[in-house]
Amino acid sequence: TVMMTLIPAFLLQPAAAQQADAAQQTNAVQQTTGRYEKDMVRFEQQIADGKTLPGRVMFIGSSSIRLWNLERWFPGLDAVNHGFGGSEISDSIENFDRIVTPARPKTILLYAGDNDIGKGKTAERVHQDFRKFAELVRTKLNGQTHLAFIAIKPSLKRWSLAETMKSANDRIRTDCAADEHLTFVDIWQPMLGDDGLPRAELFAKDGLHLNDTGYELWTQVVSQSLGDRLAVRLPDSMSHFQPKPDAAPLFEGQSGQWDDQIRERGWIMRDGDRWRLWYTGYNAQQSPLTMKLGHAVSADGIHWTRDSRNPIFDAGWVEDMMIVRRDGTWYMFAEGKNDQAQLLTSADGLQWTRVGALDVRLANGTPISEGPYGTPTAWYENDQWYLFYERRDAGIWLATSPDLKVWTNISDAPVIRPGPEPYDRLMIALNQIVKTDGRYFAVLHGTGSETKPRDWCTYTAASDDLIHWQKTTNGPLLPISDNRSSGQFLPDGHRFLLYTMHARIDRYEPDTVLGPIDQ
Repeated sequence: TVMMTLIPAFLLQPAAAQQADAAQQTNAVQQTTGRYEKDMVRFEQQIADGKTLPGRVMFIGSSSIRLWNLERWFPGLDAVNHGFGGSEISDSIENFDRIVTPARPKTILLYAGDNDIGKGKTAERVHQDFRKFAELVRTKLNGQTHLAFIAIKPSLKRWSLAETMKSANDRIRTDCAADEHLTFVDIWQPMLGDDGLPRAELFAKDGLHLNDTGYELWTQVVSQSLGDRLAVRLPDSMSHFQPKPDAAPLFEGQSGQWDDQIRERGWIMRDGDRWRLWYTGYNAQQSPLTMKLGHAVSADGIHWTRDSRNPIFDAGWVEDMMIVRRDGTWYMFAEGKNDQAQLLTSADGLQWTRVGALDVRLANGTPISEGPYGTPTAWYENDQWYLFYERRDAGIWLATSPDLKVWTNISDAPVIRPGPEPYDRLMIALNQIVKTDGRYFAVLHGTGSETKPRDWCTYTAASDDLIHWQKTTNGPLLPISDNRSSGQFLPDGHRFLLYTMHARIDRYEPDTVLGPIDQ
């Protein structure tokens, strides 16, 4: 006997409704995926091409993000814009593994929810979608990424939906207050006037999108809310340098001698109770023209005595050098002729042996293309060598090696690019890496001069991992008109001294006296 059970119709209706809702959501996802496919492909291509390096700040969301000119409003911020107009939070969720996970941003700023409510979604639904997005950030990015939610804005066009928007904002604000990995950026209140209505001067003609005044406000609020996550300054021990009381250089070329002129980066190190300087000297009247290596010593880092054995290396072209001392060996990374990076070694810093040109490979293991690769700057940490180099001053690349034999790019795109500031928008080079207070600082020089002779300036960038860099907000450390480049920081107990080395050597002292520095 077959027993038949009758199910009341009112119990069937929710299931049918759920199926219908699921079908609608599936159709919506298919329509959304197709609608934004060109944007997704473009973002994926930027990641594949290396234009979106890991560790950057990602702005993602609807057209209020897409229309935000990040280079203009956040100059120097290593940011990527993944905004796609008309999108809702669910669209960023749907495409998370395509445009967020592979980019591995260190900070995400999300603006969405505006279109969601405009299309009829409730505050509860927007809140739940935010939670889904936040959970993806936590799980897919291993808890290493900070998420900031920019509040749904009050607008002229959608003011009738203000109560729903405020409710969604309040729910998300509560979540952010309870999680140190979340920040709620409140742009709602600053966008209201004294009458409690949206400020008309912040909007474009459509009453929905922002104009320049609106983006100026957003930029200020975001910067205040996120602080050091968006802006990095040098420690006081490395900034605020005093003007030189004496215009005379500490060290310069000797007229008519082999080192009639000095060129590009030299290198200064403390060695016991003395200071040592290695520098490139040349005489343009001598043929063939050769860049030779000189050496000098000082008791105070100010008064220098040239080595009587100079030039200490003239068996080949050596310029733009830096030195790492490790386990009793001195390693010199320098340019050879035609800007070819090379390695020399020494047991005492005086007698040098040329090992040869550096073997630098692309990320896939094939040799880099022919051409110059110069200003080699090395760093050693945790059994790994890091090599920063430039190619025609068009950017800074990074390669690594376990043994100094083969260097492999971590990315075939630069880790530091010129600009967008005017002082370094054309050409850059990296001269030194310094680690202090648990953070790495790169000393760079750059130029924005179109005509020769160019004015170069010294400035800095910061990193937490040697791979992802952000220019500090200090800008040039010295007046651009001084034309001081090839900079190097030297720790001096409670402060850092700044030396610049092209085409003469000068020394600058910070005007702030501090306690011992942490190196």
